[in-house]
Amino acid sequence: MPSTGRYNGLAIGLHWTIAALIILQIGYAWWGLAPLKEDSPEQAQALAFHFSIGLTILLLSLARLGVRIAAPPPPLPADMPGFEKTMARLTHTLFYLLIIGIPLGGWVLASLHPDPIVYFDLFEWPHLPFLSGLDKPASHALHKAVGAMHTVILVWTTVVLLALHIGGALKDQISGPPVFWRMLPFLRPPFER
Repeated sequence: MPSTGRYNGLAIGLHWTIAALIILQIGYAWWGLAPLKEDSPEQAQALAFHFSIGLTILLLSLARLGVRIAAPPPPLPADMPGFEKTMARLTHTLFYLLIIGIPLGGWVLASLHPDPIVYFDLFEWPHLPFLSGLDKPASHALHKAVGAMHTVILVWTTVVLLALHIGGALKDQISGPPVFWRMLPFLRPPFER
């Protein structure tokens, strides 16, 4: 099988950085943030870190999308079954929606609070302007809806999608047209089969 090429170095670097930050973010939310007492100083500090990581994921994801548009990914192997190609494309599309949508939801949640959003203690990140004038009932209702979407639906969708993504790449690497090497740094392409 002829080589189908690799992703460019910037795409690879952004891919693995975003993946690591997402795993950190999910773990931190479940085991570091969830047990903290509501409205405590410890929770406020932990939320500030969580928001900073989320905003970093948002910025890197937008950069990753720009790189993908400017330098399209290499084509999938010609001998990959059509169903798997469709699943790969669908998975990537959903990932982009999630890695941009989840941080945007977090930004909405942070903007509904009067406290400033501080990015890693470096500077204040702006609140979304259209949320600052909401009355208390509307703000509470929006917080509840976006919070449920952010913490339950989208995060669990990401976890399931991540498992499918890794499983599909490993399955193809082992028993199908190898694709995993295309995104691994420092790994040479497989020999032709």
